[in-house]
Amino acid sequence: MKIKRIIIQIVLYLALAGWMMGQETVTLTGIVKEKSSGLPVPFATIRLNQLKEVQGEMFPPISSDLEGLFTYHKVPVGSYRLRVTSVGQKDWVSDLTISATEHYHIGSILMEDTTYHISETVILGQRVVPETVKDKVVYPVTTNMIAASGNTSDMLKYIPGVQVDLKQHIRLDGSDELLLLVDGRERDMSYLKRINPSDISKVEVFRTPPPEFSGAASGVINIVLKEGMKRGFSSRLFSEIPTTKSFVYSFPSAQLDYNNRKIALHLSYTGEINYELINETDSIMFRKAPLPLRISSNEKVRQTNLSHKLNHAIEYKITPRNQIIYEGSWNPYSYEQDGVMKFRVTGREQQAMTSNREEHDKNLNISNSLYYRHHLSDNRSTLSVDLNHGFLRADNKIIYRGLGGDNSFSAINRERAKQHLGYIKADGSFQAAAQTKLNVGFQWQFQSMGDGSTGFSYHEQLYALHGSVAHQFNGSVLQAGMRTEYAEGVLNGDSPKQKIKLLPFFSCQFQMKGTKQITITYRSGIKRPSMFQLNPTRYILNPYAVKMGNPQLKPVSSHSLHTEYSGRFHQNHLSLRLFYDKVNHAIQPLTVLNDENKLLTKPCNLGVLHQFGGQMTAIVKMGCFTIYPSVRLYRQQTRPNSLAVDNGVEERREMVLETELSAILSLAYQTALSASFHYATPTIGMQHRSYCDALYTLSADKRFGKNLKLGLIAALPFAGSFVYQANDTESAQFFSNHSGYLQLPVIPVMLRFTWQIQSGKIDKKMERERLELSRRSKKGF
Repeated sequence: MKIKRIIIQIVLYLALAGWMMGQETVTLTGIVKEKSSGLPVPFATIRLNQLKEVQGEMFPPISSDLEGLFTYHKVPVGSYRLRVTSVGQKDWVSDLTISATEHYHIGSILMEDTTYHISETVILGQRVVPETVKDKVVYPVTTNMIAASGNTSDMLKYIPGVQVDLKQHIRLDGSDELLLLVDGRERDMSYLKRINPSDISKVEVFRTPPPEFSGAASGVINIVLKEGMKRGFSSRLFSEIPTTKSFVYSFPSAQLDYNNRKIALHLSYTGEINYELINETDSIMFRKAPLPLRISSNEKVRQTNLSHKLNHAIEYKITPRNQIIYEGSWNPYSYEQDGVMKFRVTGREQQAMTSNREEHDKNLNISNSLYYRHHLSDNRSTLSVDLNHGFLRADNKIIYRGLGGDNSFSAINRERAKQHLGYIKADGSFQAAAQTKLNVGFQWQFQSMGDGSTGFSYHEQLYALHGSVAHQFNGSVLQAGMRTEYAEGVLNGDSPKQKIKLLPFFSCQFQMKGTKQITITYRSGIKRPSMFQLNPTRYILNPYAVKMGNPQLKPVSSHSLHTEYSGRFHQNHLSLRLFYDKVNHAIQPLTVLNDENKLLTKPCNLGVLHQFGGQMTAIVKMGCFTIYPSVRLYRQQTRPNSLAVDNGVEERREMVLETELSAILSLAYQTALSASFHYATPTIGMQHRSYCDALYTLSADKRFGKNLKLGLIAALPFAGSFVYQANDTESAQFFSNHSGYLQLPVIPVMLRFTWQIQSGKIDKKMERERLELSRRSKKGF
């Protein structure tokens, strides 16, 4: 009986072992690369079929990641056919026999480029649908986007959720607290304006930035250039040409590049030349005795914005894996308003005053930087060191001169600011395993700020350490990290104030059926007040209104939680996002009636601001017509702190609707028509309510040959005027309204042209980081 039991156990064991052997699975991995350059091919489609069922897929298709990597999990041993496809490249097909092993690595799959010739036309395959990758959305730059754009900042309006105004200021989802990057390195607006849109491969949008980015950024836009820089000489010239003196918006740029394999030289110029007629009105009503007054002022001014920036850079490729670059810039600029202010008081006494306004503004921004980058032997890991220093000198004087009578209003506002800002950064990106990537970095930053007119001074040192790890499994991606910032500030020689902040980050992307994904992201951030917010210099706006800075401001902390569903539908893309944003110690303007019976406005930490709602973005292509809509619907809620409550600020709620829509119609003969529209209902702050008019533009562009492109732009046709900013502020003691109007011709039209010359072969180009110092917020558009 005992022997029989042993025999039965042996038979069952052998049967179980055979069954387990028959069900043994392995993990199949590989990397897709371009055969010509050896660069990874992202978003390639991989299909795995059993040879017994070649016509029927056993596994759903998957896509390679940004590094060209792909993974199939739990693949039973056996014979298979692997097919890899990518737009613009030949299909790659191979038969595999997978034996019993834990991990089967195919190695590199080399894809060959392909072109299709039809008479004299060459059609190159291109990806037109965005992809959601980890914590970002990748938007390919298409030929119709390039055809309908003058420069890069103009092209960004075709990215859903990005707004570009008449001065080419960029906002993401209604916020201007964003970082602009080129190939992962921070840049300023002037650099973007001199990039040729045809040199851009894709645009990456981070709505909840990971730890390697500054804690002050609410979003990041990374512009990825095409691999390659022309050997020999290349040049480009771009500018808008106004058709009237009263409406001038010109952002000219010129560049000259030379490259001879080891050394590359770059010279460039970017400018801003703006002239516009501005009408700024203020209306103040004092509600209680002893001042039951109504005050109104009207400033009619000509606003002049002039900026001329010269850039020079030298790149030296020490070895194929080691590169070093020096870059410098010199940028004088001025923003001035000159005109007449009319002031009227009605109430117990009738009073009218007229004053001339003269503004003298001189600013100089100088920066120098040195950058080194090393590629490790695996070509997927890098080390970089960045040294950067910037200097800003600003001298601003506003003079009001009264015109006749004892009641004339005269005042002088003066600010002489200096700022030094520098940092040292070291960053590393490592491929820790086939499916795991590690990012670590350290930053030391110092800034010194002062105002010669008041004796104000502020010095700050910042130490930041960040690390994150991303792991891909079963088609999903998990990323977690932490940024730690320690700041030490000294105000007017007082004792140092120290602050340490931990900023966690988490993101998880779940791959659903087909090309659908769900992404959940959490981020914590911090923003420190700028020099101009801390500077207590008083600015006299009119006889009854004064504004000043606040040296007692505290940093603002924020928390963001976003959930996004996205997917591709043929040539279309849809993204649905739910978001919740919380801002603690929000810095907002607080206006009070002081002891001198004047309205005093200064920034203060006023409490907590909540925003929660949803957003829809899409790209819809219908033949030669493409639209890029974005709709945000969210609820704002404020919770004032004790300081705000003591000054009569109450809790507020508001529903906000923001809409953006861009469209492109691609026509024959290299011609493109485009339009853009942006509108938002009023938004609220702790004490104020803000709103503006809808902004819309029309444009037409046509290319002539390879070197010349001409365009026509019409902004706000037949509008007559445009409210670019309006604020209502209310308390138990007063009500005030400030409105800024841009005076427009009947049809504001500008021409634009691009002329470029390129020659030579393509060589890989390296970009590096740029430092931008803060600028004072001023009146006007």
